Amino acid sequence: MSGTSVVNVSNNDQRIWNRDQVVIAITQAAARGDDIVVRMNGEGPCAASLGLYDMLDQVGYDPSKILISTCNLLETHDRYVVRPTAPDKHLEWIQETMKAGIPNKVISANTRHFGHFVGHGSLPRLTIAAHLWQHHRERSLQTYHTTITDPDHREWVALEDLLFYGFGDRLIKPALDLLQHTPLTWDRKDVAPIMDRMMYGIIGAYDHIFVDVVCHTYYTGRTFYLDEKIWRPIMTRTPFMMHGPQNFITNLQRLGFQTFDRWWDEGYSQDPTHAQISAVLDNIDTLSQKTTDQLQIMYNEMQPVLQHNFDLLLELTHKDFFRDYI
Repeated sequence: MSGTSVVNVSNNDQRIWNRDQVVIAITQAAARGDDIVVRMNGEGPCAASLGLYDMLDQVGYDPSKILISTCNLLETHDRYVVRPTAPDKHLEWIQETMKAGIPNKVISANTRHFGHFVGHGSLPRLTIAAHLWQHHRERSLQTYHTTITDPDHREWVALEDLLFYGFGDRLIKPALDLLQHTPLTWDRKDVAPIMDRMMYGIIGAYDHIFVDVVCHTYYTGRTFYLDEKIWRPIMTRTPFMMHGPQNFITNLQRLGFQTFDRWWDEGYSQDPTHAQISAVLDNIDTLSQKTTDQLQIMYNEMQPVLQHNFDLLLELTHKDFFRDYI
């Protein structure tokens, strides 16, 4: 007798970690004639970049009996049924925390220019972390959990990607030096991956930085997904500089949030993801030249934007996520 089978896809950018199990589960469900729900575990990858649709095509099952449940608000397909769901994990807890009161930031001589908070590594994260490590170490507050001494972190080191995408000449040495000093941590962590609300324990570090350099987990393909990496600067009224999937900043604006193109270039967000990295590094270099007094002036100028974003996040609801995005 046929029924409904739910298949959970453990994933990261361009990777399905449990690929063999997914193929077996889908094949067995198809043999029973089941309806199949493929779940992305509350995450928002581009399914095409994961190779998911190619996998489903190889199984050869009726596409109308397969539903893709994802938090990627841009996900569509002309044959498989796609049901985007709001990326509102922890939203209620975030709003309760904001209502309880988060102190306003004070820019002082002890404020670091940059925060860069990384769990698992990736090409953008390693590139930006290595650049900060080499050129702006005293102006930066970084966490970086990936370490070359842990065999379980092998998939996250990203040194090969650094060479393949042309950043090796200038960043391979600082990247290796950085990785000799990892893990860099701020607060007590559970074993990887950091689960649930522990991801917000780092917000105490935001008192000590001017801008959060955010590197999104999902940056390949067509995706718009929001998680703690963007919520943390918003809830702490911290400016953010974003590396993410193409058009992320435009889509964030379409959701109603305001960004920081008055103070640094954000046009790079319209570029393919790997082309964005050099523009982010240029923005970092330019901002690093600002004095504490200049950062204070900028921060004061940003108050309407920061407060608007704080207020919008405070009132955001499930239905608000469904907009006309690029």
